[in-house]
Amino acid sequence: MFYNNNFQMFKQIHRPLIFQLQKCSTKVQRKLKPCMTLDENIDKLIKADELKPRKQEGVIHRATLELPKWIIRAMKSKLEDYPKSDIIKNGIHLHRYLNSMMPPPEKYNTESQYIEVQESIMKQRKYQNMTEFDNIDILPELHDKTIKVLKKKISPWAPIQYDKYRGLSYMLGRGAQDYAILYKIMKEIKTRDKKFRPKTLLDFGSGIGTVSWVTNEFWHHSLKERMCIDISKEMNDLAEAIINLADPKFKNTGFYREYLPITSVPKFDIVVSSMSLLELPNRKTRLDIISSLWRKTEKYLVLVEYGTKGGFQIISEARDFIHQMINIQQSRNSNNRGFVFSPCPHDADCPMKMNEDHKCAFETKFFQISFNNTLIPRTESYTYVVFKKDADREEKDYWPRIVRPVIVRSRHSICRVCTSAGKLQELHFTKAKHDRSLYYCARNSRWGDRLPIKIDENEEK
Repeated sequence: MFYNNNFQMFKQIHRPLIFQLQKCSTKVQRKLKPCMTLDENIDKLIKADELKPRKQEGVIHRATLELPKWIIRAMKSKLEDYPKSDIIKNGIHLHRYLNSMMPPPEKYNTESQYIEVQESIMKQRKYQNMTEFDNIDILPELHDKTIKVLKKKISPWAPIQYDKYRGLSYMLGRGAQDYAILYKIMKEIKTRDKKFRPKTLLDFGSGIGTVSWVTNEFWHHSLKERMCIDISKEMNDLAEAIINLADPKFKNTGFYREYLPITSVPKFDIVVSSMSLLELPNRKTRLDIISSLWRKTEKYLVLVEYGTKGGFQIISEARDFIHQMINIQQSRNSNNRGFVFSPCPHDADCPMKMNEDHKCAFETKFFQISFNNTLIPRTESYTYVVFKKDADREEKDYWPRIVRPVIVRSRHSICRVCTSAGKLQELHFTKAKHDRSLYYCARNSRWGDRLPIKIDENEEK
């Protein structure tokens, strides 16, 4: 009797606890399954068989790009007086060096690291219990050891001096990659903003003229003037010589300068800095240049760097700085507005920079430069940010961006995206649980595309 009474009491206490735990676990699961709704217009077009999911508006250019024939011919003519094999080899070495570059170390960071390393060395048994006179004697030895450790911790940095030979090496080592990267970025601007008709272009760090090649390809009817800035006169001469061999001829006028004008006028419809900020000597110089470029921007500012940890640091720094300038201008009741047009669907802090092992980078496909009609496919990583000035976000500008390769499996796909809330999120799409149009849009999307969906965290579908 005593046993039965205790057992009944235990059941009365234990059963509600089980139900409570089940209820709690259900709530947790609901939070992990947000409701995802496909854009209404795209949904209608797909269901009416007027649009294929792989061609929805958020898809970025995917074709493997080859340099136009006129550029290959121009390159050949510039190499006639030089040993081609040597320049190709130097181009490969230069490309590898540029992809390994880190931002130059700041003086105050170096000094603090020097003190930190020296203090850690002084804690070694060899240097303990020393008198004041002993410390003076070991200073040279201590300094040498500190420098040796610092060299391993701090990446070496030195500005690259581009003469004619190194300019030709860059042309072969980076020409095809830079063209493919810029083509993909400009293609998105052209696709999303069909009314944009730039008349003027400012290209900072213009190099061999890749930005001019791409912008002329998209907007040759409207583009009237190009201002190209590069500190190397030899690079300016090479860029101008290549463009003079263009077929068909450029209809716009190009001006080549070694230094960026200080004044904020005239403004340019589109301002571009491609693979240039990482070569500036310090943070102050970078921010001064970025500030000047933003003041000279009429509509779009495009900043591009190598898809490395160092490149992402530079782009992240520029993104934060421009946001600060926009916020300051708005706090002064200024009409100056602006937002991140691409790749971010938000203006919050970048969630990627919270983790040192992460970087916001994308890939493009291209054919390596070849003079014997052999097409060798390659991929190149890059990081970038595009700001749109004096405009506000439209509904489509909030579409999440796919920031990692899409995982496609049998009857389900996984997309890792950056959302309009400024968060990284993993979205699961299954054939059984999701609408057919939504499922195939996700399944046919790729790294770098935008998903035409709205995410509601408070609902489950």
